[in-house]
Amino acid sequence: MQQVRARQRVPLGTNQRLPLCRQTIVGARPSPGSARLSLPCAGLLLPARCWLPARCFCNRSFSCLLSPSECSRVFHAAGARLVLCGKAWEKLEALHDALISVADPSVTFTPKLVFLDMGDINNIQAVGKEILDCYGCVDVLINNASMKIKGPAHSVTLELDKKIMDANYFGPITLIKAILPHMISRRTGQIVLVNTIQGKLGVPFRAAYAASKHAIQGFFDCLRAEVEEFDVFVSTISPTFIRSYHVQPQPGNWEASIWKFFFRKLSYGVHPVEVAEEVLRTVSRRKQEVFMANPIPKAALYVRTFLPELFFAVVATGVKEKHFAEEEK
Repeated sequence: MQQVRARQRVPLGTNQRLPLCRQTIVGARPSPGSARLSLPCAGLLLPARCWLPARCFCNRSFSCLLSPSECSRVFHAAGARLVLCGKAWEKLEALHDALISVADPSVTFTPKLVFLDMGDINNIQAVGKEILDCYGCVDVLINNASMKIKGPAHSVTLELDKKIMDANYFGPITLIKAILPHMISRRTGQIVLVNTIQGKLGVPFRAAYAASKHAIQGFFDCLRAEVEEFDVFVSTISPTFIRSYHVQPQPGNWEASIWKFFFRKLSYGVHPVEVAEEVLRTVSRRKQEVFMANPIPKAALYVRTFLPELFFAVVATGVKEKHFAEEEK
């Protein structure tokens, strides 16, 4: 049986709104290794109707790559009814307590918690029904669950490949298929994907991860056209990657290689607060696609599209340089 924790709801002041909250809970980083694996973070759903800044009435729901703490704080402060989902129950409770400890109970709703494991595909349909029962509907679904792995493609087992696909593709689309019919019948809703640049651009030693992100990106691109006639909006947000709060890229002689220069720019990433605020803007303005990156990754996407042979040569050179450096050690 799924665990559900529903706390007493407090009234929402319709003519009031709170400023965006920038406090955060920092997530753990993946442990080092040749094939590094980080488990899915908690998902986050925004059911029922909610008022956002600038009097924007939002009708959609969400799941994402980043730690959900920043997004949940931003939306909770804006007056959304939240259902926080994940399989780390203690972390969900800690996030719940952190949200209500800084909020004004007269103008916010107390979040509800639902246990959800994106890797347990057979149980997600039941969890979707449980989520719908929290408020009777879901207006905004934000998909932010993610599992990462790093290592040469030949060294990653097929079992790990399947786990990555379950967490990053089959799990999210199973939840979407559980929620979407209710949005279509009500002719309102929004589904948001916080993806990554690797949904558009493959990076060596991340083959399984990039494949899963390409798959979910393709699914959302198709879904967008399919549900437009039902007034259901589909949005994707693709940062380079979401960096931690205190870790900065290591200095070095990166100018010696185009590959290294590109990935040094890529490694700066996007701050979690920036991503959370962009998710809020995307929901309120119903944006279809957002790409959060500095000019270097954006240029790489254009090179990949219009000059593929040049792009592949640069990437291959980077891999050869990496192997050469390892042999010298």
